[in-house]
Amino acid sequence: MSSIFKKHNKTKSSRKSKSSRRSKSYKSSRRSKSPKLSSLIKNKLYPFWYKKIPFPEVPISHLYHDTAWNEHLELAFKMYGYTSSLPKGSILFHGANVIDPVNTTKPIEPYFFFGLDAFISIWYVSEEAYVDYGKNRTTTISDGYYNNYNGYLNIYQTLEAIPYKYLRRIEQSYHPDNNKECENMACMHPQLGYHFNEFQNFMPTELSIEFTIPTKNITEMLELIGVYKVDVLKLYENTYKNFDEFKALDAVMFETDLTK
Repeated sequence: MSSIFKKHNKTKSSRKSKSSRRSKSYKSSRRSKSPKLSSLIKNKLYPFWYKKIPFPEVPISHLYHDTAWNEHLELAFKMYGYTSSLPKGSILFHGANVIDPVNTTKPIEPYFFFGLDAFISIWYVSEEAYVDYGKNRTTTISDGYYNNYNGYLNIYQTLEAIPYKYLRRIEQSYHPDNNKECENMACMHPQLGYHFNEFQNFMPTELSIEFTIPTKNITEMLELIGVYKVDVLKLYENTYKNFDEFKALDAVMFETDLTK
């Protein structure tokens, strides 16, 4: 177990009083405003299997393998595997440490990864926070680091139908990184939403659908329709809770759309 997450366990009780005070004021501020999300976005927030198939009742380490998700993967194939194009007007989510990375950053990766639901994109913000800390260790990783980390849930809408190739399994060999066709066209595939560190299989994860678009093809395909701040500290405090115990949506400040 990494030292970062050992520290998380050791300081859990000491954080309780601080986090409870913080969470109390945070909850009261959230109650004072009502999220104004369009029905189009609201209907796409949850994973494709939500309210259709239960979250797997297996040991956490088993969640990292196809066998725990067989029923979910079959449903995903029925929903997306027989289709070859994502319709115009579809909603795509992207977690990042900047607003609108599609249009405001110079891409260094060959792909942009989007979630068909919000969960994988929200947890991806936690992965970025973890990676960014590793790149620049000028501060101690702690509540303060995550509380001050800027994370955003960017919501896009497709401006045209986007043809795609469907990859039906979770294993790395099915990932777009290992598929030549995905270098030139969009690919859709099941993907796990990792909690901070994808290499630590003692933490929960949940299955989503990821939509991958080659960076060179993305120009004028998408329109930004919403941006919301992600409370990375709240994700950190709930790292070890699975989908049934904690909904990542609770870490998004839906009260304020930063595009308005």
